[in-house]
Amino acid sequence: MLAQHGFRAGRYRVAYQACDDSRPNEGADPALCAANARAYALDASLIGVIGAFDSGCTGVELPTLNAAPSGPVPIISPSNTYVGLTHAGPATAADEPDRYYPTGARNYVRLVAADDYQSAGIDLFLKQQGRKRLYLLDDGEGTGYAGAVYGQQAARKVGIGIAGSATWDPTARSYHRLAQGIARSRADAVLLSGCVCSNGLTLITGLRAVLHDTATLIGTDNFSTSDGFTHAHGRFDGVYISSAGLPALALPPPGRRFLATLLPGRRMDDIDQSASYAAQATELLLDAISRSNGTRASVTRELIATNTNHGITGPISFDTGGDPAPAPIAIYRIDSNAPRNPHHSVQGEVFDRVIKVPRALIH
Repeated sequence: MLAQHGFRAGRYRVAYQACDDSRPNEGADPALCAANARAYALDASLIGVIGAFDSGCTGVELPTLNAAPSGPVPIISPSNTYVGLTHAGPATAADEPDRYYPTGARNYVRLVAADDYQSAGIDLFLKQQGRKRLYLLDDGEGTGYAGAVYGQQAARKVGIGIAGSATWDPTARSYHRLAQGIARSRADAVLLSGCVCSNGLTLITGLRAVLHDTATLIGTDNFSTSDGFTHAHGRFDGVYISSAGLPALALPPPGRRFLATLLPGRRMDDIDQSASYAAQATELLLDAISRSNGTRASVTRELIATNTNHGITGPISFDTGGDPAPAPIAIYRIDSNAPRNPHHSVQGEVFDRVIKVPRALIH
């Protein structure tokens, strides 16, 4: 993307440096995130940051970047979904999002929907399927609990009843009793808000042994991991998974043309969505720089003021908190017979549809 622009943003010359915030096989390292943030904040020539990939890392970096000596550093993330980075919710801390902006000025935007939008998208999908009673399951972890809370909140607004809720024990050898309780509740849908690594295969096996095909099983994106479905021999087939953002298959023509140029010969269903969202983030930051007077404050204002109908990922604008509009949610169905996509981290996900979540369901 930078090369396509000749390493320029309007009248300004720009350069790019990649900085890693992770440890091999461990993910984001808070100490590295903090060190990176200090280096960014002290570099007066740095005009903007794309990232971090991980919401937790962004939460570490934001206060430092917001209070940088040369002014708050503009930040655009292609991937963050944690709600508290931009707005409050029933599963955020009391001082969020204010803790991330010590100067009082906002300097952060994200390109994909926050987790509360994702849970609302799941509820809208279930409504489209004619489901009327939702049972909420979480794995007891923070992200899992939050997804269930947001699912309950939105269900009322879309007209789906809550049949019950529970936390599954990741160490359990059997979920027969839990499944029997869900059956007695007359639920016709079950939200799986937690990590598939929390004994997810045993959970699905137990639910299906009792519920059979009477209830739609759908997980948040946290229920899919790089190896979660690979060795399950089809036992996840038919489970649905949600995800924030659009897959390459569902991008508008400008996005598909861009990817075809970037990755010639690659099937659209074998292109990870992170490629298009990283490119979109770069494009928007360069555009904000080109419209600015060259200061961080001006770039931030222009970034937040973004309003385009022709982006790589489609129309995009931001509210005053930094959340995107629109904020689409993709729904996938697990099918172990689907063609292998070597450039995807998760195998077996077959794109089903896009859910458009009205802002009124969240605010």
